[in-house]
Amino acid sequence: MLLILSVSSVPGQYFPKTALLTWDKLIHLVEYFILGILVMKSMNHVSSKMLLYVIPFGIIFGVIDEYLQSFILGRYFSGW
Repeated sequence: MLLILSVSSVPGQYFPKTALLTWDKLIHLVEYFILGILVMKSMNHVSSKMLLYVIPFGIIFGVIDEYLQSFILGRYFSGW
């Protein structure tokens, strides 16, 4: 989680822009996918009920991360 927050605090001008998908969104997608896998692996028993906890956790963490980005030069709060 600290790695995600560290990467998210990089100023916006360091990410190249593309027409369809910006690099920061692609990086976020990969980061949160890995975070979800790690959270699920850290629990002893993997079940579909676990998704009821993992998905909201990822969403809440993502919103907090986006909020913190609003204080970084060249970055802004984005709900996608």
